[in-house]
Amino acid sequence: MAFTHPVTVVTPVRDTPIPVFQRAFASLKSQSFGFEKIQWVIVFHHCSSVYKDEVSSLLDGYPNITLAAEERAESALSDARNRTLDLAEGKWLFFLDSDDELKADVISEVVGHMEASDADTGIFGAEIDYNGFRVTSLPDAGAEEAVVLSGGDERIGKGLCEYGLYLWTRCYRRQFLAENGIRFRPHIDFGEDLTFNIDATAAAGKVLILPGLSGYTHYLTGGMGTRYAERIGAGEGTRLSGKFIADYAHLLDELYEAGKKVDLALDNVLWYQIWNYGRPFLYAKGADKHVFRDELSPLLQKLRPPCMLNADRQKQAEGIYRRIMEQTCAHPALPYLVSVIIPVHNGEAYLGECLEALQKQTWKHLEILVVDDGSTDATGRIAEDFAKRDDRIRVIRKGVCQNVFRARLAGFEQARGDYMISVDGDDRCSEDYVESLLRAAGESGADLVVGDHILYFTQSSVFSNLAMGRNEDRQYLVPQDMETEFYAPVDISDYRYDQSLVAVWSKLIRRDLMERSLPTFRAVSYPMSYFEDVLYSGVFYRLSRRSVFTNLGTYYYRRHHASETSKDFIQNLESNVRGQLEMIVQLRWLLRQTDAGKEKRERFEAWSNSLWKLMESRYVVHMHLTSIP
Repeated sequence: MAFTHPVTVVTPVRDTPIPVFQRAFASLKSQSFGFEKIQWVIVFHHCSSVYKDEVSSLLDGYPNITLAAEERAESALSDARNRTLDLAEGKWLFFLDSDDELKADVISEVVGHMEASDADTGIFGAEIDYNGFRVTSLPDAGAEEAVVLSGGDERIGKGLCEYGLYLWTRCYRRQFLAENGIRFRPHIDFGEDLTFNIDATAAAGKVLILPGLSGYTHYLTGGMGTRYAERIGAGEGTRLSGKFIADYAHLLDELYEAGKKVDLALDNVLWYQIWNYGRPFLYAKGADKHVFRDELSPLLQKLRPPCMLNADRQKQAEGIYRRIMEQTCAHPALPYLVSVIIPVHNGEAYLGECLEALQKQTWKHLEILVVDDGSTDATGRIAEDFAKRDDRIRVIRKGVCQNVFRARLAGFEQARGDYMISVDGDDRCSEDYVESLLRAAGESGADLVVGDHILYFTQSSVFSNLAMGRNEDRQYLVPQDMETEFYAPVDISDYRYDQSLVAVWSKLIRRDLMERSLPTFRAVSYPMSYFEDVLYSGVFYRLSRRSVFTNLGTYYYRRHHASETSKDFIQNLESNVRGQLEMIVQLRWLLRQTDAGKEKRERFEAWSNSLWKLMESRYVVHMHLTSIP
C-alpha cells in the first residue's frame, strides 16, 4: 500500500490559546524525521469562527496540514477524534494534544522501532509538567531495552505506566486500526482515549514497549488541560457534584470490565487513574468523601494491588496504593462468594460440629465443599445428610484415600468462589470468622489474609490463645517482609508464632492467587501426608502480592489424643520424612522460578535447616509418647 505520508499526527483543537498551540506546532516542525513527511490533521471542535481564522492563517502555506471541523451540537471529544481518523493517510499514527509537544527525535525513533519489530502499536514515555515541575513517566518492560510482546502477554498490562493508556504515549499502525474497526466510542468527552487504547491493545498481535524513551511533554496548564483540571477538581477548594463523582467511578469500572473481557490486566493503570484524578476526593471531607468512597468501593474490591516489573516502580506503586486504601477505607462487596474446603478422612466424630459452625456464619454467601477422602466410617453419610438440608454444601467423594494434600487440592480445583478458605473436618470457627477475614481483605486490598486461632484441647476442654499477635487497638497488621516474598518465622521452634503462619486452615486466599499457585501444587510428585500445610502456605506467601494478619474472628484448632500419638503417625514416619523433603524441594523450585534473590534463597535454606532440627525433636517426642504403656 502506498502512503502519501509515512506518518500522520492527529490533533483536535478547542480554542487552545494561540501561544500554547504554537508550542505544539513548533514541536512538529522541529522533528528530525522531517516535518514535510508528516501529515498533520487538525479538527476544530466547537471553536469560534475568529479562532479558526487565526489558526488557519498561522498554518497557511503548509500542504501537509489538513484542516477540518466537528461542529455538531451533540459531538464530544471522541467524535472529533474519529473525524481525525477519517482524514488520516499515513502508515503510522501519532496523537498530539494541542497544548502539548513532541520531543524532537521521538517520531524518528519510534517509527524505526516499529518498522523493525513489525508491531501493531508502540508505547513510550512522557514528561508531565505540573506548572513547571516535571515528572517522567515511563512504561515498564522489566528491562532497559526495547521489548516486543505478543498479544495476551501479562507483562503488557503490568508494564503500562500510569499514562500507558493515554493517546499521546502511543504510536499505531493505521492499517491495523482500520482492519480491526477500532474507533473512539461516540459522545465521550473524558476518558475517551482509555477505552480506545484498551480495544486496540487487546487486538494487537505485537506490542512494542520502549522503557527508556520519554518522547512527549504533557502540560497540565493551558488549553484543554486547564479545563479538565477544573472539572476533575484540581485544588482543595473545588467542589464537584455527586453526579460527576458517580460518572467518574462508572468510567473506571467500565475500563476494568473492558480489560477483563479481553484478558488485559489494567489494575496498574486504574490505580494511577484513581490517584491522579481522584486526589481531591481522597482528601475531601463530608458528603463528597462518602460519595467518592461509596462509588469506588466496588471497584477497589475487584482490583489486585499494583504489581510492576521494575522494583523501583513497584515501590512507587505500592505507596500510591496504600494511600488510596487508607483514604477510602473500602469494604467488601456483598456478592463475593467464599468457598470453604473441608478435606476429611474418617472424621465422623467431629464433622457435624464443623459443618454446623459454618452454617452459622454471618457471611451467608458460601460454597462448602466436603472432600471425603476414602473414608470407611460414617463421614460420607454425615456430609450427604447436611448437603440435603443445605444447598450450599457439596460433597466430593474419593473412593480411595489419597492423603490430605490431594484431597485439599481437589477442593481448591473445584471451588467456584472469589475467595477460598480451608477448614479441617475436626475443627470449628467463630460465627464471624469468614466475614472478618473477608473484611480484612477488603480494607487492605490483600490477596492473602492470615487469621487468628485458639488451640482447643478436647480431653480437658481447655482453650489456649496461641494466636500470633492479638492486638485490641488495630484490626490487622501488615509486616513489611510479608509482601511478595516467602515468609519464614523468626523463631520456628516457638509454636505460638509458628502455627498460624504455616497452617493452611488459617488463610483466606483470593482466587487469582490460588490460580497462580495451582501449577506448583500440581507438580508435587510425592503423596504428601504431612507438611502439606507448610508447602501450601509457603507458595501462597511467595506468590502473594500483599498479605495481612487479622485478629478479628477466631479459628478453633482442635488437638485430640489421636492426632498426638497416632500409631499410624509413627508407622508412617518414613512417609512423613519424604513429605518434608518434597515440601522443601517444591519451595526451592518455586524460589528459582520466581527469580528470588540470593538473600531470599539463603533465608529459605536457613529456615529449612531449622525446620529439620525442629522436626527431629518432635519425632523423638512422638516416639517417646507411643512407647508409654
